[in-house]
Amino acid sequence: MSAKKKKKVSRKQLQAEKKQRAARRRNWLLALGVVVVVGFIGYSLATSGAGPAPPITEGLSQQEIAALPAAPVIGANAPDFTISDVEDNPFTLSEALGNPTAIMFFHSW
Repeated sequence: MSAKKKKKVSRKQLQAEKKQRAARRRNWLLALGVVVVVGFIGYSLATSGAGPAPPITEGLSQQEIAALPAAPVIGANAPDFTISDVEDNPFTLSEALGNPTAIMFFHSW
């Protein structure tokens, strides 16, 4: 009778060890997955070429830099310009003075 008890105890121990091994394997796979994802993100960022943009004045002489218009000021009036709308009709910004105007610049490739 003691042999049967011993057998049941060893079966429980085997099941417990099996669960521990499965849990360890799962933890290792999870850790490996995290390492792979972090490595991929790091590699993507390192090879994306997204470094700092060169200054807009790179390659310009001092006279050319001085001739550049001043940067727009938030809250100031927009400089006057004329462009063509989608139907090739000219639009001048000063014509819309006093009316709410939304300007959206975009380009479709």
